Amino acid sequence: MCAKISGTMLSCRNASVALSLVTLKNEKIAECVAFCNDLVELPYRGDWTISKVLSHMGSLGCGPTDCAQPMLWAKEKNKKFDVFVIYTDNETYFGNVHPYQALRDYRESSGIVDAKLVVVGMTATNFTIADPEDAGMLDIVGFDSAVPTLLHDFVMGKI
Repeated sequence: MCAKISGTMLSCRNASVALSLVTLKNEKIAECVAFCNDLVELPYRGDWTISKVLSHMGSLGCGPTDCAQPMLWAKEKNKKFDVFVIYTDNETYFGNVHPYQALRDYRESSGIVDAKLVVVGMTATNFTIADPEDAGMLDIVGFDSAVPTLLHDFVMGKI
């Protein structure tokens, strides 16, 4: 997540922290997790600062980015979410379960049949996580000032 967003001095990590804090400040129910091989529940709240979150993130490890982890965790913990947003630099990987299958399984077990998944790959590389046949999944490749609006409009069902 230390890679720079194309054409900027902004790291993918800093951008993902900023977007996560916006979500935490504006949503009644939102949780942040970090994951690679394993998932870690993060204590972040909307009143945290970017510098406080970045300081905490320095203690987290790195590894393969298994993008199914948030949905598998939510299913296991019986969490109720209508949207999963994954921010990554460009690393995407899946272990035993593909992320789109993990979302389908989560929908079935939670009863939230319209739960959505957005994967934001902040550097423009080739990846595919979303099932192109599923209107509730979106891959965003690259990052610019249009992404927050695109993300909001997708989550709100406007696109």
